[in-house]
Amino acid sequence: MCKSRCVTDSGTEALLWQGRPAPRCYTLRHWRRALLWAPVFVGALLWQWWLWHARGADGAWGTVFLPTPLVLVAFILSCGRLLRARLEWEHVFYFISDAGVCIQAGRKNQITHYPYTELKDVRLELYHNDVATGLGWVYAQFGEQKVTLECLEDAPRAYALLATKLEQQSAK
Repeated sequence: MCKSRCVTDSGTEALLWQGRPAPRCYTLRHWRRALLWAPVFVGALLWQWWLWHARGADGAWGTVFLPTPLVLVAFILSCGRLLRARLEWEHVFYFISDAGVCIQAGRKNQITHYPYTELKDVRLELYHNDVATGLGWVYAQFGEQKVTLECLEDAPRAYALLATKLEQQSAK
């Protein structure tokens, strides 16, 4: 069983490969969703700025803070997603051993172990179909659980190891 963050010795298992996502790729992997909320964020900020300057002498402070919830929600769904992904990246590690695949994620460094006995399918998706960079995603299915190793800098190597294990499983 995989033990801890960025291990080189995993007990009785032989460690075949370990890696983590590429930081820029992992942080910006959902940039399109963040980009959709950016105009809403800017618009809500402009609305609030305009209300601040147009409140007049009577000082209707209640209307000044009317767009505040929209500003906060739009910030969380645009810039906040990217910040959260960057902070999450610090805690994501992938391990491939001779017994299975381990994924360490979360602030509590929870490790999830997927044994090869449940491996049913594995496929590789390269970033822009570019083999030269090696950046890509490895998708695997363990039983009913679908697992994604995201933004790997050495995706073809991880895929080759899992594909070999899948062939060995199907030969049994």
